[in-house]
Amino acid sequence: IFGVVPQKAIADIMLLETATEITGAGTTNGGVAVMDRQWLGARFELNQAYRVTDIGGHVKSSSSPEEFGFEDRSLFTAIVPVLESTGFPSDMLLSEAVFATVFEAPYNDVGPYPYQVPDTVIGTDFVLESGDYALIFGSGLFGATGGGWMPLRSSMMDLPWYFTTWPENEFRDIEREQLVRFFVHGETIPAPGALLLGTIGFGFVGWLRRMNIIKTWN
Repeated sequence: IFGVVPQKAIADIMLLETATEITGAGTTNGGVAVMDRQWLGARFELNQAYRVTDIGGHVKSSSSPEEFGFEDRSLFTAIVPVLESTGFPSDMLLSEAVFATVFEAPYNDVGPYPYQVPDTVIGTDFVLESGDYALIFGSGLFGATGGGWMPLRSSMMDLPWYFTTWPENEFRDIEREQLVRFFVHGETIPAPGALLLGTIGFGFVGWLRRMNIIKTWN
């Protein structure tokens, strides 16, 4: 047991990824709207605790917000526990959100067509315990008042993890839709036992040195 120390957390574990990242020229000129009346969410499950290092998705807005009736490009993203019975957050205020922040959806009015934008990546540092969660993009909450869209990535398919608040301003599943990109990255958390064992190990070595059981050479 001598010298047992906690291992550094393993970085960059993909906890959620609903679609791969677009590189090069990708279609962003159409998608699923994100606004105060239409949030988009993706469910995911964790079987152990993780430290969440970043969250995000492929989100776009217009260089002229008034073109789509949006006041601005501000959107929120949040991670919220979901109820086992429904698969949805407990309320429309997202009062149990573990993390929430507001960001400005990127845009590209220069080109070339189709006016590609990069992923929105938001750095984080918080712990999610094992359980069921959802990553949500929306507006009309947490100070976000704008709008945008999440570009489509595929043909129609069954997406059991995907839900929205459209059109009745309440959560509902979307049985068939095209892929949009959500992601959550994290790190494993060293077990408390490993830290304790490391402490005991070093303490025991110190005791042996004091008892002259371990000889050191100068």
